[in-house]
Amino acid sequence: MEDLTFEIRCRKYLVKRLMVLKNSIEKTVAKEKEARKAQIERLCKFKDTDEAAEAYGYGDITDEEYQEVCDALEKGAAFVEFTKTPKAAALEILKDFMVRQKQEIVDLEWSMKSPKEQERIRKENEEYRITHRLN
Repeated sequence: MEDLTFEIRCRKYLVKRLMVLKNSIEKTVAKEKEARKAQIERLCKFKDTDEAAEAYGYGDITDEEYQEVCDALEKGAAFVEFTKTPKAAALEILKDFMVRQKQEIVDLEWSMKSPKEQERIRKENEEYRITHRLN
């Protein structure tokens, strides 16, 4: 029983500390999305490649920017969609891991309850489902 209590405390601490990391990565991913959105808005100011070529000819955009505009115009909506970055993927992995840890905590806490207590909780939950389904 002490081992389970210790493990629960460890997992709760881990989830708490990972929350700080999750928040940090979420901010980074949000910044990436904003940068991508700004890039898309910048590229979408040209109606077609001729207009972009004219801007390139006058030196308003660089060759690299001209190529980006041409790619954006050719690929259309697929270019506009936010592509998954390693940071965005890492955030998803971290969130999944945290959900699994929280479920493990619940499972461990459940296993520590006596069979009598488990049965009482099951009955209460069933009664709650029945009463709220009818309303």
